[in-house]
Amino acid sequence: MASSLQQQLRQIQKNNVLKSGKIRRAPSLLYDPKVAADMDLDQIFTVAVEGFHELVSVEPRLLHFEKTLLAETSIEVDRLLLSKEENDKLNKESRAILRHLAPYLPHKNTLKVLEWLVRRFSIQEYVSDEFILSFLPFHDHPFFGRVLFCAKPKSRCLQFLTHAIKARTVPSRTDIVHMMVKDKEFFALYAQTVQAAAEEACTYPILSRFWAGISLEVIACWANDNVAADTIIDRVFVSASYAACYPSSEEFRLAGFMILTGLSSCVPLASNVVQVLIEAVCEKCSSETLFSTLMFISQLVQTHTGTVVLKKEIVLKLSGLAAGKALEKISQNCCINKFLYLYWSTLIREACTPEVVEEFCSSFSLLRLTKQEAISLLQLLHAVSPNVEISECRKALEQVETKSTNVEDEVVTFEATEKDSKRERAELVKALTREIAEFSINDYKNKNVVSLADRVAIIDKRLFSKLTKKFDNELELLAQIIVSGNSDSQDLAFSRFEENIRNNENVDYQAFIPYLLFGLANPSEKVRTSCMSALSSYSVSVKHLQQVSEHEDSKQKITIYSLNDENSSVLKWLSYTELNSLLDDIIGSRKEEILVDPNYVLTYLSERLSSEKKQKDLSHKAAIVSFLSSHVIGNRFSEVRVFLLSVLDGVKEYTREIASQFLVPVLEEYVSGKRDLSTLSLDEAAGLVNLATHQDFTVLIALVSKPSNAASAACRRLVQLQSKLKNSGRLEFVRLLLNMELPPSYVSETLEAIDVPTSVFSSLLAELDLTSEVAPAASAKKVKKTAALQPKIQILTRILELLEQKDPTSHIALLSGLFEILNFVISSRDEIQFSAYLLQLLLGILYTMVSATTIEEAPPSIRIDILVNCIRSSTNPQVQNRALLLVGALASVESSAVLHGVMPIFTFMGTTLLSRDDAFSSHAIEQTVKRVVPALLSGSTDVNAAVLISCFVNAFPHIPQHRRLRLFVTLLQTMGVSKYLSSFLIQFSEKLLHIKSTHAKVIQDFCLLLVRTISLGDRFTAIEQCIGACVQLRKSELEVGEKHDKDHSEIKLEQIPFEISAASVANLRLNIIELISLICKSKQFELDLAMTLESDAKKFELLERGISDSVSLLMELDEILTTENEKEAVYAALRNIISLLPISSFAAVIKELLHDNRVLLRRSALTLLQFRVRQGTNVSVLGSLVEDVTANISENVDEETTQMAMECLSFMARRFMQQVEIFVPAVSSVIGSAGLKSSSKDVQVSAIFVPFTLEILNNAINDEEGSLVELACIHDDRLIQAALTSSRAFDSESIGEMLFETVAKYIPTRLLFKAILQVWPDCVKIGPTAAIRLFDLIGLGIDNATRSARRSLLFAEELDNVETKSVNVFLKFVMKLSDSTFRPLFFRLHSWALQDLVSTDPAGLTARQIFFYNFFTVFLKSLTSIVTNYYAYVLDDTVDLLASKETNGELRQLILSSLANAFENDSEEFWLVPARFNKIAPVLIEQISYAPLLDNSTLIKAVVELASTAASDDNFKAINTPLLQYLRSETVDVRVLAIQMETELYKRLNEDWLTTLPQSVPFIAELMEEDDDQVESATTELIKVIEDRLGDSESLQDYLT
Repeated sequence: MASSLQQQLRQIQKNNVLKSGKIRRAPSLLYDPKVAADMDLDQIFTVAVEGFHELVSVEPRLLHFEKTLLAETSIEVDRLLLSKEENDKLNKESRAILRHLAPYLPHKNTLKVLEWLVRRFSIQEYVSDEFILSFLPFHDHPFFGRVLFCAKPKSRCLQFLTHAIKARTVPSRTDIVHMMVKDKEFFALYAQTVQAAAEEACTYPILSRFWAGISLEVIACWANDNVAADTIIDRVFVSASYAACYPSSEEFRLAGFMILTGLSSCVPLASNVVQVLIEAVCEKCSSETLFSTLMFISQLVQTHTGTVVLKKEIVLKLSGLAAGKALEKISQNCCINKFLYLYWSTLIREACTPEVVEEFCSSFSLLRLTKQEAISLLQLLHAVSPNVEISECRKALEQVETKSTNVEDEVVTFEATEKDSKRERAELVKALTREIAEFSINDYKNKNVVSLADRVAIIDKRLFSKLTKKFDNELELLAQIIVSGNSDSQDLAFSRFEENIRNNENVDYQAFIPYLLFGLANPSEKVRTSCMSALSSYSVSVKHLQQVSEHEDSKQKITIYSLNDENSSVLKWLSYTELNSLLDDIIGSRKEEILVDPNYVLTYLSERLSSEKKQKDLSHKAAIVSFLSSHVIGNRFSEVRVFLLSVLDGVKEYTREIASQFLVPVLEEYVSGKRDLSTLSLDEAAGLVNLATHQDFTVLIALVSKPSNAASAACRRLVQLQSKLKNSGRLEFVRLLLNMELPPSYVSETLEAIDVPTSVFSSLLAELDLTSEVAPAASAKKVKKTAALQPKIQILTRILELLEQKDPTSHIALLSGLFEILNFVISSRDEIQFSAYLLQLLLGILYTMVSATTIEEAPPSIRIDILVNCIRSSTNPQVQNRALLLVGALASVESSAVLHGVMPIFTFMGTTLLSRDDAFSSHAIEQTVKRVVPALLSGSTDVNAAVLISCFVNAFPHIPQHRRLRLFVTLLQTMGVSKYLSSFLIQFSEKLLHIKSTHAKVIQDFCLLLVRTISLGDRFTAIEQCIGACVQLRKSELEVGEKHDKDHSEIKLEQIPFEISAASVANLRLNIIELISLICKSKQFELDLAMTLESDAKKFELLERGISDSVSLLMELDEILTTENEKEAVYAALRNIISLLPISSFAAVIKELLHDNRVLLRRSALTLLQFRVRQGTNVSVLGSLVEDVTANISENVDEETTQMAMECLSFMARRFMQQVEIFVPAVSSVIGSAGLKSSSKDVQVSAIFVPFTLEILNNAINDEEGSLVELACIHDDRLIQAALTSSRAFDSESIGEMLFETVAKYIPTRLLFKAILQVWPDCVKIGPTAAIRLFDLIGLGIDNATRSARRSLLFAEELDNVETKSVNVFLKFVMKLSDSTFRPLFFRLHSWALQDLVSTDPAGLTARQIFFYNFFTVFLKSLTSIVTNYYAYVLDDTVDLLASKETNGELRQLILSSLANAFENDSEEFWLVPARFNKIAPVLIEQISYAPLLDNSTLIKAVVELASTAASDDNFKAINTPLLQYLRSETVDVRVLAIQMETELYKRLNEDWLTTLPQSVPFIAELMEEDDDQVESATTELIKVIEDRLGDSESLQDYLT
């Protein structure tokens, strides 16, 4: 039954994918319905989009739906809340996408997309017919079953699929054809579906072939069933001819051609129809469609028996398309002599040009014509063009004569066959005559007689009268044939009856009227015509009988003929006046309509026989209704009785009451047992029951209680009469249905349709008397009570299911009683089977009721402690979720009823519920938070908000990641963001004290994400509150330190629900400050501030005030802190907060900090200022800070602060060079004793970086004192050496960069490199860092060098190997060279690195090899496929190095990296060459043995890229065979690496690598038995990947077993 609770949840939460039902199920094409019910829409959408993009690569037209049905906004769509116009638009889009997806149903990606359409847009309900019909061509594919089982067919003609859906079977082709034969609407509906697909260019071969094939089968069946030819043509011709003339789809045209060809071979088409069809098809013909068009019209003409004429325009068009050549080819395989003759004769007659004559003569010998046709064509040609030479044609005629002999033979054979058929027919007639003679005069009831009559009607109609006269009661036989025979025998039966009327003019045959009326509804027009003729004859006979009866002296005796029916004694008869009224006034006035439409007679008779009490013709209508009603009782044929009941069911007003008076007693006889109820068919039972009224309630109820066809009909009738039933009657009816032990399917339909008032529900629940049950004291009593309770619980469940379906909000009066039942069920759930389901029902109904009303006073039956106990003790998630929803609803409407006991719920949520990852649990928790939390915070002073927050913070690790943000945002918004955000941040900071660093990053990232969802004002409020909490903690810590032992004391903080150990307070404070710093450092924070500044200046002023307050609090905190870690954290936070200030406020704060006594604060200020300057901030504002910066360049200031001030000043000078005057006060300090003349080399170097210092140095050579000459001599190597030996130059990236930019800019390249070579020995002594920096300088020199300078610097043997920087510089140098210039250099480099020091210096050789492969890796990665072939020069050396056990680990790693890059960028099949692959593959796999010494990811990447770039079955086997051996290694690391490698191969190569699975299965089976955790984990991942690649069609278990 449908669940109103689920419907409400769907309206409340658009992401909820649950569907109503007493068991949680959801329609799904990919998953089990129970599993699907718990899946979130986001997950389904992600899978759908993945599949959709795969399909788009095949069908680009699907991209249109990326903005509609597959858009991200579609997740929020809820069809229940849309208007009719919006739903219609969605339906249109749904039909369109179904037509585009239809060809790709066998692809699993299609199912992924359909899954989304089913789950989000319910297309299986809204466009159910298109959903089924779109994929019907794949009816035998397993995926079609998934589609069908989700569907809910609406059209009447698709209802036959309902049985297949329930039985979980798919219809066969035979089933589909059979239904189309029976139901012309189904045939027409599918033709419309195919036509719609063609009009949207969505046809495909399978669709066209399927439509054409089933259409041909249906046509053949209709023809075999003797359906009238006109009827078949009416059903088929329009759709098929539309297809045949459709120009845009060749496949659709071909299907139309096939259908029309089959139609013309089964039924004769009129010549004018064939003529028009040929013209229409040829009009659309083109060179691309010529062959198929000619095939069609050739076959059409060949099978047509009439005359067809080709118009001149058509022939000329075909000739222009080279139809002659095409017809030659067609004639070689098909007999088309009729069309060949028609085509050439028309062409010769209408357009006998020389070209036509030449074409005809050249193809004449190839034309398969009869002799007469060939001669006629030659005669016509000679007549039209007497001068044409046809000697060649005459020679060809001899061959034609030979062919014509074969044609004549065929004709002879046909004639012989026809003679044989005549002989066979004569024998059949004799056999039928003998069979007729074998029947006795009383065998007219024998069923075989009807079969014999059917055969007689087909073979020889003359035998029919002989057959009927054989029996003593001929009319009995005719009645039986009319009811059970085929259309031919029925036609003859009515004709024979008409003969009887004419031959027996004094016999009244009104007993036969029901059969005549029955015949008027026959589907065959031929039968209806015969029947109407018989009725007309009988009408004449009635008039004759009336005249006879009026002559009192007449000796003629009138006989009323009565069929020998069992109940003939109850029959009523009509007077001749009444008969005339029926035959002439009623039937005779509508002859034409009745003959045209077989359904017309039924509705017409019902309408004409309806009458009110005061109408003039009431007596006639009443008599006719009585007559028909009596024949319902007396007729022995169920078909006739059903027909008469259908007529009477449509009768209205007073005459209907007459029918009821006749037929309701029949129902009473069935109830009492006088008649056998089991013999009553469903249709007949429905007809009888429909005549009952509410006054016959007792009879109907009695029928419901007796399982039979009548019970179902009685239920439907009671539903129709429910508005007239009293509540006591409804109670009895509903009680009867609910008490059925095994209720049939119609019971649920009846309960769904009937309106049940509250009083009925109340009475049903009161009758159960559950609250009087007492808990048992002993186990034996418990067993007895369980058995006694079970029937009541079963009835209760059915009542609640019914109540849930009937909109519980309409039955609020039941609320109190339902809470009492809830208390009982919860307290007795151990004794109740399936108590979880019962609780779900109850809780769902109560939630719906409580949510929909305002309770003025809580019912005394509400006990929150029982609800809490239910939540905590139940193991069923759905019970817990629904109980949570109910608690939330109660808290909203009557908080006092729940607040005293609700806190345990949140504790339980934190430990259990929050970890669930399903939509319903998420919704239940959110609703509980939204409804209960406000009531808690506003209605109770005992509730500690910190405790509530801790429930969720403690549960954070267990909450599914994708649900965390939404849950915490909901909780925050519910509690109050400005008041409680800081509490969340502080509690998360406290959590950081107890977790690993890896998990700490997760919490910090989540806090940043959470804060981003909050307004800027609330963010700054929370920051102030957090800093204030830190200040409070420090003050409390100081107080405790004065009074107590710090290690054993605890401190209380308002935002945390427990006391904190004084020993951990400092760490908590540090975590809070670091979290604040991260929040303020966020780029999003800056962006939000900038947007606010642009959009709302007043609001920004308030925010600026908040920033200033935070800065003040941080400075206050810094004053009372003592530990360096905390101070550093405060300074970092201070820097990040100050960075948020606008430039004017920023300058003011920096100015104050630059003169602060605290060194760290001044350094932070310098760093911040430098950063702002690099951002390009306003000159006028920051220029005023030059003096404040210069104040930190003094002999009284420490060296590091001085260097930072120099660096900051340097950036300011570079940025603001146009305002030189502002730097005048700083010159003396920079070049003075605290700057350039300082004894510290670090300070000297820092001073050099200030731009205006260079100008001073350039002019210092002429300085008389000479104190600056040494430093000013920039052509000397001592400046470089001073920089290299300065540790300061390498502590900061920016200083080093500025130094090298300055030196490279001012020193010529030749002198620069000379200086570098002179400094090199000292550089080596200093260490690698100096060498790296020197290579940076080389790189800058090359950038600034001229082309001639670069040529002189190809190689320098004095340079040693400093890998990273040297490689980058060398690569930069290589990029300047052409291939012809670089290749010799590469050979020299190869020799230098791999050969020169082989025998003299092994250590140096290794260093050179490391440099070479380091460079080669970067070289291959940078230039990709352009230089892959360079590996040919080093392949042998590479293989030798990998094979050697002496190879250095670092070198081996670099070789693997270079190989991975070479494999990855191979676009020219370099590695596919067997010689190279076979050389590198074995040694590459051998590297697995070095697993503990290598970076596994590099080796895995190399192997996977090799398999990918050299993909072939042989190469896969060459890789997999040795790899599998490592799965049995004794070393765990090696086994794990081999498993990971197999996993990545399956991930990367997908189905291609599955070819190795049979070989791998034994090894995988061994791995599954491993005990090692690492191996087990890796194997599990491998199996998961394999299963995913196998898909639904296969399972790894199939291989393992």
